[in-house]
Amino acid sequence: MLALAYAKTKRASWDPFLPLKMYRSDIATRLSVEIQVAGADDIQGAVAQVTAIQPEILLIAPTWDIGCEEVKRLIEASRAAGSIKKTIFLDTCDATSTPFLPLLADVDLFVKPYLFRDTSLYLRQYAGGYIFTDFLVRQLGWDIHDWYFGSCAEKEQLGKLRVGWSYGVSRRYRALANFTSLLPLPWALRTTDVNRRFCPVERGVRQWFERYRDMASTSVERLGNQVRISGYRRVGYERYLLELMTSKIALSPFGWGEICFRDYEIVACGALLIKPDMTHVRVRSDIFQANETYVPIKWDFSNLAEKIDHYLSHPDEAKRIAVAGRRCLLKYFKQDQFLEDFKDLMDWPR
Repeated sequence: MLALAYAKTKRASWDPFLPLKMYRSDIATRLSVEIQVAGADDIQGAVAQVTAIQPEILLIAPTWDIGCEEVKRLIEASRAAGSIKKTIFLDTCDATSTPFLPLLADVDLFVKPYLFRDTSLYLRQYAGGYIFTDFLVRQLGWDIHDWYFGSCAEKEQLGKLRVGWSYGVSRRYRALANFTSLLPLPWALRTTDVNRRFCPVERGVRQWFERYRDMASTSVERLGNQVRISGYRRVGYERYLLELMTSKIALSPFGWGEICFRDYEIVACGALLIKPDMTHVRVRSDIFQANETYVPIKWDFSNLAEKIDHYLSHPDEAKRIAVAGRRCLLKYFKQDQFLEDFKDLMDWPR
């Protein structure tokens, strides 16, 4: 297998091949799949990699800013240059939405880290191309201007959609969860009641996701002086993790996508994750089991205060869910569930 990252001027928000690197030796010995990871910034460079390696399986992961037509040309050129028997597209977009669904007809498998539980939802048109921006426009009356990031699928192609792996499959989160599990800070000694350290990166322009994060922060501020709240602005990563380790509850609103690194950081640090309802999303590893591993809230934050008040008043219940969330993440690593997920992808279609 050749795992090919395809990027020009922009990088993906994460390394989609990180789990393959983590488990490369296990994949080779237990699944008999040899993986070579490479990168290219143009079709000629990609074809050179295919020609040199001659893989039977091509796993291609372009960054979100590459157009579908260019990816199609890349796939066609790669097939012409090698002995490829199976082409897998790995979507690196942060949301359940993606602009790459027109490629379904050109690949054998389309793998998304974050997939609708009901894949028929990919047949619909959404304001902004994304189910969440559709909610902001139609339910909250927001103006997102010309922002659009999505596409629709053809019904006969839906069977190619498969859920892949997420941000959570990383050495960092495995080590962090192990550390806080072995040396847990007593709940009573966690000095921050609610952590809201989720300010977006400054981009020089204010878009709907910055506005939504501000809305989330304001909703926390309304809790009053009786609740100890963290700051909102960004801080260094070590301080950020330390704050999470000393927080009881941490809110993680949606951004460009439903899932973000913060979700796994919160769970790995042993805090209680409160997040807009994730019922519509399939993800691996799945730490989003309602009221078991996280606490869902309404997308407009209208019941946020009620949920926070409940879990601050019931610390044993809050701790139980927080511990279960971390245990769920660790279970994914301890039971080598990534290898099972990867094997299912390699065996598909059966």
